[in-house]
Amino acid sequence: MEGLVTSKTKLIVVNSPLNPTGTTLTNADMAGIYAMAKNVGAFLLSDEVFRWLHPASAPCEMAPAFNLGDSAISIGTMSKPFGLAGLRTGWIAAQPEFIEKCRALRYYVSFSTGSINDLLATIALKNKERIFQRSNGIITTNLALAEQWVAARANLLSFIAPSGGPVGMLHYRLDIPSIQLADRLAAEYGVLLAPGTVFGLESYLRLPLGRNPEVFRDGIEAIDKCFSDLLGRRSAGKVLQSSAHAP
Repeated sequence: MEGLVTSKTKLIVVNSPLNPTGTTLTNADMAGIYAMAKNVGAFLLSDEVFRWLHPASAPCEMAPAFNLGDSAISIGTMSKPFGLAGLRTGWIAAQPEFIEKCRALRYYVSFSTGSINDLLATIALKNKERIFQRSNGIITTNLALAEQWVAARANLLSFIAPSGGPVGMLHYRLDIPSIQLADRLAAEYGVLLAPGTVFGLESYLRLPLGRNPEVFRDGIEAIDKCFSDLLGRRSAGKVLQSSAHAP
């Protein structure tokens, strides 16, 4: 990053915890990035939509970037940590003069959100600890299942587990492009996963961990069946064995 930041840089944008890998910047990382921005007169914009979401094994202690200083901006949403995407409600934390510019620009798009949206968002914020406990419990349960599944198929799969957020990256060792595999999973097995190629990570699939655990288990079994079919082997026990495809 230091090699990319120049006197022409106006804005540095970071996303932590990161979608799609679940990587989380430390507070020291964020302070260093903020110092780079401050040094050239740029702003730091921190996309923190996955903040508060993490498996139990990796508590996320990331502080909002806004705390770093006048040139830092934090953005968040009710969609991810609160599971309320339908409200279309989020926030920006920044200096007052910046907020007023954002407000003036927004008036060209929408004057205000629905009152019921604001009410429901307020109720959720008042109960945030209870909501986060439920959400992180789901992530923890599904992560354990994913890791158990991947361990049983170590010759075929590996997994980048998240240190924060509800997504990780599943790596597979099969001779099929990720976009074709994703299309096949959707069309034939009823599972919708983002192909790694859209993130610049071929031979990966983004694996979301935030679904109801029963739905998640069904999805894993469907993905497992797809891999078995691709290998030409149907395994009733859903344990793939394919030394021919080992690296």
